[in-house]
Amino acid sequence: MTFSNLNVGFNAGIALRIMPMIAAVIFSDPLFAQTSDPNTNSVAPPSKASWRIEPTLAVRETYTDNVSLARGDAAKSDFITEISPGFTIKNQGGRSKVDLEYSLNNLFYARDNDRNTLNHQLRALGEFEFIEDLLYLDSRANISQQAVSAFGPIGSNSSTTNNNQTLRTYSVSPYLRKHFGRTATAEARYIFSQQSSNGGGASLSDNTGNGVLLKLDSGPAFYDWGWGAAYNRDQINYEKAPDTTFESISGNLRYRLNPRLFATASLGYDRNDYFTTGKVPEGNFWTLGADWRPLKRTVLTASAGRRYFGTTYAFGFQHATRRTAWDISYQQNLTTSQSQFNRPTGGTIRQVEELNLRANDPTISDAALQSKLNERLQTYISAGINPDSAAGINFQTNTAFVEKKWQGLLTVNLPKSQLSFRAFNSVKDASTLNTVNFLTASGDFALSQIIKEAGISASWAYHLSARDDANLGLDLSRFRLVDIGRTDNLTALNLGISRKLSHTAHGTLGYRFSRRESNFDVNSYDENAFFGTLNLTF
Repeated sequence: MTFSNLNVGFNAGIALRIMPMIAAVIFSDPLFAQTSDPNTNSVAPPSKASWRIEPTLAVRETYTDNVSLARGDAAKSDFITEISPGFTIKNQGGRSKVDLEYSLNNLFYARDNDRNTLNHQLRALGEFEFIEDLLYLDSRANISQQAVSAFGPIGSNSSTTNNNQTLRTYSVSPYLRKHFGRTATAEARYIFSQQSSNGGGASLSDNTGNGVLLKLDSGPAFYDWGWGAAYNRDQINYEKAPDTTFESISGNLRYRLNPRLFATASLGYDRNDYFTTGKVPEGNFWTLGADWRPLKRTVLTASAGRRYFGTTYAFGFQHATRRTAWDISYQQNLTTSQSQFNRPTGGTIRQVEELNLRANDPTISDAALQSKLNERLQTYISAGINPDSAAGINFQTNTAFVEKKWQGLLTVNLPKSQLSFRAFNSVKDASTLNTVNFLTASGDFALSQIIKEAGISASWAYHLSARDDANLGLDLSRFRLVDIGRTDNLTALNLGISRKLSHTAHGTLGYRFSRRESNFDVNSYDENAFFGTLNLTF
């Protein structure tokens, strides 16, 4: 939905006045900033109610010297005003968990009114227990602006790129789960999901998923030997692409070699149905591995095996100390648009921050964890960084492929600052499955059957005072279309100073620099931007 026909009345002069106003609010002591007891000067404690509903408002003013991330002389500057009303709903009840964040992001451009638009943004999670130890329901929903291509302009948010489309995903999963004493646990789950975008299906077709999962796992009565069996079937029906079906049946064993070391094994059969010019995508699979837990907060897992498309490996290492949190992993997965966008991905800023908080205080309650997590994530949100973004870019495609991905995360807590590091290396390979030809290729796979991504990033948050923080972030990444030899390098630098005005207000002033360089001399650009943000909770 656009507002090109509306006279919004924003111009560069107004925009220039808004930036100092934001700065004045952020770096002054507002008289209305706190809700306090009139008999004391202490801030009123937060409500202890199970349900918490909070209206929100974010106002952001940005000046950029390259609003469309265009090449060289084609770059044009603009002022961008963002007004984003929204709300959050949270519940931490005994039989339910609800975590919902919604905002309506209104974008107004001072010099190019044709770009004026609004974006819905939603992240929602619901988990419910209707009948104790029997009937449950999981649900998820997400509305966000996602990159169509990893090789188009990549902005810090949707305001400075033409390479985004709004992607809407949701899933609902009722299931039965029953514990048979200490002997076993059985689960029968149905998953319904839908995915749609405003791109018309050229890169990613609208689709509907129907899935069934049946599991039976041993209980604690089996001390030395553990076992399990599972059946899984996922069917994805595309509007403008061939339908796909993924089906597998498996059994697994787990043997305790000593109190902290376990041997693991699995055996099963894949039977899939998706477009391929190669052999029938089905066959036996197996894995052998180990699970080592040398310390209370240290886990090391590793496995190797084989599936119909080749040898597979997996690795995981999680370790937490009072000052640090580590998370290193390697995975090989058969991947579709549903698994990219509908299901949670590892290695997001939100997940590493939660891991770090739990490492600092293993006994922290869910309510306290959520409060501290929201406070930490606010710094990223104010700087225009999505805390739910994983390393790399999930570009839009209808093609099934195999992804091999290394990822490492480290956070270090110092007395007055926090350091975070992330590195990743990913190979997205459609040639292994033979799922690409001139009729079915979509998205970036229309250019290359093998796409490689790698990157490193570092961020530093320094606590200037109880209310003020300074932030510095640097991201370096590389994307390669292997078949045609194209390589793009991206650099992003973010600087910010934020102030907690009260328990309901937060402000940020910042600067960012973005650069993309390509050996094909396309989509290369530089951008400098200054921004001010004010976030309010009512």
